Amino acid sequence: MPNEPGNVDVTYTPDQETVVVHYKVVGTNSTAAAGRTITGAFGDGYTTTPLSINGYTWNGVTPANATGTYGTSNDDVTYYYTVNYNIVPVDPNGNPIPGTTTTPETGTPGEPIKVPNIPGYIVKVIPNVPDQPGDVTVVYVKIPSTKPTTPAQPITTATPTVIPTKVVQRQETNLQPVVQNHAESKRLPQTGEKDSAVSEVVGLSLLLSVFSFFGIKRRRHEEK
Repeated sequence: MPNEPGNVDVTYTPDQETVVVHYKVVGTNSTAAAGRTITGAFGDGYTTTPLSINGYTWNGVTPANATGTYGTSNDDVTYYYTVNYNIVPVDPNGNPIPGTTTTPETGTPGEPIKVPNIPGYIVKVIPNVPDQPGDVTVVYVKIPSTKPTTPAQPITTATPTVIPTKVVQRQETNLQPVVQNHAESKRLPQTGEKDSAVSEVVGLSLLLSVFSFFGIKRRRHEEK
């Protein structure tokens, strides 16, 4: 209280507000690193950033409240991380696969890991991403080699040769009936009959020659 009447100056100090920042593993309640608390005066602005955490990889998603203003109540800021792991290829006896090395990967715990392809081998059981960073042993089984089979020669069949058939068109001819006259319709003489007929013709010719000779001679005699 003042000793004398008058004005009294009152100095107000802003309240200190806080924001809690978390660093968690994607898909789990596990933490990638311990959270931290930042403090500022009421009404002042704040800014948060992801941390570089050994064994984890930030998923690249920036929270909506990564930056803001201190108030009487402030929501927590949470950054999420995936788990880093190393794939170690081995055979069924636990021996390293020749010519291979460990492969670094990152992923969400509980999901299948990204299995590298190794020529000549297959993976029968694919492990899941671990909850904590570390090595993941993957068993590879060698693919049995098979001798290449000689493909069977294709069976070729002879193609039949088609010989074109010449089509002969039948020409129709108008056949006129042959009408024989009465003389031609008589029976033709046989061989013996033909010889006899020739002899008769020869004899008749000789006889006519004789008659003609005597007729001519007689006529000459009468003329004398």
